[in-house]
Amino acid sequence: MVRAFVMAKVDAGKDKEVLEKTKIVKGVEAVCATYGIYDLVVRVHFQSVEALDKFVFHELRAIPAVKETATLICSSYIT
Repeated sequence: MVRAFVMAKVDAGKDKEVLEKTKIVKGVEAVCATYGIYDLVVRVHFQSVEALDKFVFHELRAIPAVKETATLICSSYIT
């Protein structure tokens, strides 16, 4: 199992659009609009690194308004 936080920079005024498209993807647990360097933070949970790769490279980055991403894979996770 892989848990991660994926941060995204998006085009100005497009954060709500990207948030709505992202929140319905299987494996996405939460999406937060943020102030600062990144516009969105996405909390994800996937069965494998390959599934995480698919999400980042083929789903999130496929949204035209997404300009940059950074992924932080959790080494441990406490709920």
